[in-house]
Amino acid sequence: MVLAITIFLFGVISLAKMSIDIFPVISSPIVSCVWTYQGMSPYYMENLVTTVTERALTSTINGIDRMESNSLSGMSIIKVYLRKGTPIGEAVAMVSSVGAAILRQLPRGISAPFVTRSSATDVPVMQLAIHSDTIAEEKLFEKRWSRFEKSRRAFYMLGENLPAEIMKIAVQNT
Repeated sequence: MVLAITIFLFGVISLAKMSIDIFPVISSPIVSCVWTYQGMSPYYMENLVTTVTERALTSTINGIDRMESNSLSGMSIIKVYLRKGTPIGEAVAMVSSVGAAILRQLPRGISAPFVTRSSATDVPVMQLAIHSDTIAEEKLFEKRWSRFEKSRRAFYMLGENLPAEIMKIAVQNT
């Protein structure tokens, strides 16, 4: 009985001291490298572009936690997940320079890679899709925007400055 009361008390104390965050900061930096080559099959993209790039990246960039790659028709997408504390700007520069350095080893005519940085917190938190069979897309967009802006202003008045990225909206009309 005493043990149960002690566990209960420690649980209540721990719960009271636990910090809670609605939008936690996830500091896992990601560098994406996208190669494009029109008309090349996924098999050749993997063997001639993705594998060569992955080998070059692992031998030159410090702080790599893991890598993921996806070879599609005419496109190779390589995501480099970095360890916490790795300077993201330096990693982007290194991936860009590695891409420029291995261009000669890749198939003729391939363009330089598109390198960008991102993190898990860059993903929109909310997405709104609106559809109507009777209202035209332009009218639907205007109605949605006027109503949604009022709600967004209310959030600002409450002190919850929500960035526009969180308020990403998709209007679909089929």
